Amino acid sequence: MSFLLTRGLAALVLVLAVLSGCDDGEDANSMEVADAAPERRPCNYPMDLGVIGFDAVIPPLAWEGAIGLDGQSHRFSLEDFHCQPEYDEYTTLFMVIGAAWCNACPPYFEQVAARADDLRAAGTLVMYMELQTLQHVLATSEQAREIIDGYITPEAWGLRVGDGDGVPEAGIIDQVVSRVPSGFMIRKSDMKIIFDRHLAEGAVDLVSIAEGWEMGWAPDLTDFESNCEEGEEEASEPNDTIDLAPTITPGEALEGGICAAGPDFYRVEIEGPWRAHLYQNIFAHGGIDDLELQVYNQRLERVRHSSARQNHETVEYEGPAYLAVVNYQNSSNSYRVEVEAL
Repeated sequence: MSFLLTRGLAALVLVLAVLSGCDDGEDANSMEVADAAPERRPCNYPMDLGVIGFDAVIPPLAWEGAIGLDGQSHRFSLEDFHCQPEYDEYTTLFMVIGAAWCNACPPYFEQVAARADDLRAAGTLVMYMELQTLQHVLATSEQAREIIDGYITPEAWGLRVGDGDGVPEAGIIDQVVSRVPSGFMIRKSDMKIIFDRHLAEGAVDLVSIAEGWEMGWAPDLTDFESNCEEGEEEASEPNDTIDLAPTITPGEALEGGICAAGPDFYRVEIEGPWRAHLYQNIFAHGGIDDLELQVYNQRLERVRHSSARQNHETVEYEGPAYLAVVNYQNSSNSYRVEVEAL
């Protein structure tokens, strides 16, 4: 048999094999379409101001190597969550945020995991995130999986993500979360943070928030009780918004008080590196009335915060910025704030 005849018979067999696979009126093209991944949509992500906080549009962050619902490593991005068809079944994303050294994190993760199926039924994708390892180093997603699966069963439904795999910068969530455990509920339609655990008082029904995603959630500030005595408000009041912030200079000690629900702002005009000090007595009123320092850059992005629950807290930055004294969970207290050039 000649070589050309052999090739011709082989080609005929191949054609017959292809045709025999196209039953019930299907053709090869329709089979390929059926097996193909959903077509990606153009994405028009909502405009954000670079701020990660309640009622703000969260920037389009991403995490390389996130552990998906299939247990495999994937890139997970907020832009894809907002736009792409594989997330069409969800209306919200709940980020459960912890760190390996946090003793209070395992019970909170367990609470969320116990409601994970109900959250899923309400249209919420659950994302468990670890910020740091036991050594206070940013956690990768593989490290996060190991840590989280020590809190909850590996079969518990939800993504596992390490903030050390963050894009465009590792540790972005770590920079803005002042305490753990923490949690953000993000509404997919506009990518706004509609729930911040740190603003919640007492137990919160996450499923109800997820079911009411269109209306959102608002912190209850009606139970704010001022611990200030007469004269403890700072002389620079009102300074409750950035546009009213007075300038604080090196060597100047400003005394004031969080006497209403909301922060006090100061303007720092030091060109080089500087350190701010906050002095308070967190046990002065019988409970824990803790204030903290936060730094906002000139684009109004929160870039630093103090995370210690102490009478003396510090934060460092370089260049002109805004300094905020913030009440944690409706805390009210008097304070003294100072800055020094480094």
